[in-house]
Amino acid sequence: MKKFPCISLFVVLLGSFNAHAQKPPIKFGDIPMDQMSMTKYKKDSSAAAVVLADYGESTITYTQGIGFKLNFERLTRIKILSKEGLEWANFEIPLYHSGSSDEKMSGLKAVTYNLEGGKIVQSKLKGDAVFKEKQDANRDLMKVALPSVKEGSVIEFTYRVNSDFLFNFQDWEFQQTIPVVWSEYRATIPEYFFYDKYMQGYVPLTINEQSEKSSFFEITTKERGEGLSPVPTEFSHDKIEFKETKFRWASKDVPAFKIEPKMT
Repeated sequence: MKKFPCISLFVVLLGSFNAHAQKPPIKFGDIPMDQMSMTKYKKDSSAAAVVLADYGESTITYTQGIGFKLNFERLTRIKILSKEGLEWANFEIPLYHSGSSDEKMSGLKAVTYNLEGGKIVQSKLKGDAVFKEKQDANRDLMKVALPSVKEGSVIEFTYRVNSDFLFNFQDWEFQQTIPVVWSEYRATIPEYFFYDKYMQGYVPLTINEQSEKSSFFEITTKERGEGLSPVPTEFSHDKIEFKETKFRWASKDVPAFKIEPKMT
């Protein structure tokens, strides 16, 4: 999906844990019939396509012996309304790399849904429609092209990015060059880490929530016995407790960002 200068949320990460308990706003593969039969977007009849839902979540998990990893997951659903909207069937996933470490994409699923004879027909992503392209010295682009896309199609994709680069926290764009019905982003911050959060643009947040809860992770250590006689190895478990702050941001019925001549 192309990126444009629009309403964004930038989060600079120093650390984070665990996922939100709340369910995502949409479920992959659960396409309502009214979205399939839509021919025009009522709030913008000129729209070539409309983002029905865009959901992202960033967390950090801790694994003993590995350390902390940054995890990002995204689920996006788009309705294609005209031929001009077909370009939204192609999207890109940026992956950062430095030295011997690189971000890894996993869990990629992408499906095109078409209404044929009153039934929803699925066309799943094929392996030859995904390829990697070098963008610069530290970034690659995974390019994806969905199959069987035409006017009236609903497309949907989801993926995860796992990263060793804790500084490379995903930003979020609530506004696109086509209308967005629902856009939501979540993040989690433990009590002993610090985030800088920046908003830019003029689209208001429909939801701007934060809450706190107690959480923990465990570390296991072992101590080998010493001496001439056999001494069993002893294991100990340390429980690290902390509080975390959960953030949830969402915008509803966001109008398309119109690029005008001489715009900076």
